[in-house]
Amino acid sequence: MSADALLKWKAQIFEYQQRVRETKPVQQATLFDLTPNHCDPETIDPFALHLQPMAFYRMPDDFGQAALYFVIDSAAELLLYVGETCQSNKRFWFTEPQN
Repeated sequence: MSADALLKWKAQIFEYQQRVRETKPVQQATLFDLTPNHCDPETIDPFALHLQPMAFYRMPDDFGQAALYFVIDSAAELLLYVGETCQSNKRFWFTEPQN
């Protein structure tokens, strides 16, 4: 991908994400009367969360909790990736190559 194509792609993604952030989302109806969760997923703003370094998987985590994580290009204010894991302490286990 050329540098011009990459910049054009990032601009298109930025414009789309800005429109989504400024537009009220469609509310999904429910078939069941569910009790509220501890967190409303509609109110999560990845850009308002505390930033962690890309090497967050190296941080101490003995509990292995379920987690959502967002990869953000903070310079361009782009949401690049949304990930989830059931065991945060085993999300990125790399093995050394065997000789």
